[in-house]
Amino acid sequence: MRTAQALGLISAALGAGGTLILYLSSYAKESIGAVGMFAEAVLPEIERIKGENEKRVPWQRVGLALLGASFLLQGIAAWLT
Repeated sequence: MRTAQALGLISAALGAGGTLILYLSSYAKESIGAVGMFAEAVLPEIERIKGENEKRVPWQRVGLALLGASFLLQGIAAWLT
């Protein structure tokens, strides 16, 4: 297997993994806007939503980094061919 082909396969794996991580860590983010009208009554619920959303941010960054690495490797593989 040539270097360009190996980089292409690694790039595809990183891209698939990054996309999956981004999907799983962002599709369930909850909005605070609808809850914000009754801030005093549901302050614990707002804090719970903020906490859950903050837990997802590092995973989103990991997914985006993997996706970026995928694009970089694919560019290098295209340049090598």
